Amino acid sequence: MSTINKLFVFILLLLSISSCKKDTLEAYEVEPVFMSNEEAIAHFKANFIDGQSAWKAILTTKNTGKAYGLYVTLSEKGEVNMLSDLYPDAGNQFTTTSYRLQAHAGNAVLNFSLGSYLDAIFIQQGRHKISADTSYTFRYAIQDTVVLLGNQHGDELKLVRTTVEERNAYNGSALYHSLWNTFNYFNTNRFHSFLYGNGKAVQIMIDQNERSAIAYYVENNKLITTTSYISYGINHINFRTPLLINGKEVRQLYIDPTKTQLYAQEGNQRIDLIGSRVPIIPMHLFLGHGIPSTISAPNPFTYYALEGWSDDAYLAWFNSTMNFFNSPYEAAFMLGDFDFVEDSKQMNISLHFQMGQSNYVAIFPFNYTKTDAGIYTFTPGQLKGDIPEHLNASLIQDYVQDFLRLMIVSRYTLDYYESGDMFLGQFKGVDNPNITFTGFFGTLAE
Repeated sequence: MSTINKLFVFILLLLSISSCKKDTLEAYEVEPVFMSNEEAIAHFKANFIDGQSAWKAILTTKNTGKAYGLYVTLSEKGEVNMLSDLYPDAGNQFTTTSYRLQAHAGNAVLNFSLGSYLDAIFIQQGRHKISADTSYTFRYAIQDTVVLLGNQHGDELKLVRTTVEERNAYNGSALYHSLWNTFNYFNTNRFHSFLYGNGKAVQIMIDQNERSAIAYYVENNKLITTTSYISYGINHINFRTPLLINGKEVRQLYIDPTKTQLYAQEGNQRIDLIGSRVPIIPMHLFLGHGIPSTISAPNPFTYYALEGWSDDAYLAWFNSTMNFFNSPYEAAFMLGDFDFVEDSKQMNISLHFQMGQSNYVAIFPFNYTKTDAGIYTFTPGQLKGDIPEHLNASLIQDYVQDFLRLMIVSRYTLDYYESGDMFLGQFKGVDNPNITFTGFFGTLAE
């Protein structure tokens, strides 16, 4: 074939391909994906504002992960009324502000003015307060649920349309009463537990200031922990992520307003929470988790006398107190902190003493082993001269030998001890049951 003929065939081929592309594009016209700004606002109004616009909502802040319960109503005139679960009165006293609806890049944007409960939701970072988002972009809607995304921090505002009964309840101060019932319930007892997932004993602790929940249970002699942030609704507590207990999820706790009683639901079964003065989890597993890892025992002769002390313990502390005071240091033995370090299986005894107007600390390290039944065996650790508190210990140990010897003359168990309104921890001798002494959870040292 000549060069001219080859060129002619190549041109025909190009024209054929071009024609096919044109036919294909004309046959399959692409529909526009994004709405216009006007269409976005109209769509948002139809789904969110027109008619009875009253919503129960959960705000989840991206910076902290914490969740907050809200009740929000919007009028067609641009007014927004809001209740929140921040504190009981916030569940009864509406804030009334305004909102503004606009569109950006084909998406609706809802802006709340200053003065709503959103402004009271913040975290402190140094000298600065970071408030919750007050401007939200429409993300999606499914049936009666609308989800908005904050434009500054990425907070999520999830709103669910309320029923007539729910609107009447919010307007009738039901959230206020629900919050009070919950707060009063958790203030009645120190600890709360329930049986869940085939009778598993669960210790649940609600921190209402931090808006968090922690559940503990024991599996194969190990403490299992599951956590979540919480928000409040009418007669229930929401867990932002379900608490996973023995393979089963707990998504909410419910409030029986007639009895001021909280309960969980397992299928159709109601499981009441049980309040108690001491935890249901054994102390040797709970130490450093649900309760502080330090037991602080005040010297009964120089500081404060607690209940739960045996004569043998009194005598050992008395001898060390007198020997230390009559030593060249003329020091006053004030208290002993027994600090457990689970990972390294160590217990450090911090002996606090006074010389003149000054306070000092001597640290005596002990190693320990522990059986599954919670029986401790303590052995003295090594004092290191490059640690000032260890150096102090090496200087005074001869004068407090009776006190130190208590830890090695017997194995011990740990148990809870109640003394009036005081919640204490107690050392109980196993080989020598005549040795018992108590202390506060958390250090008394200033």
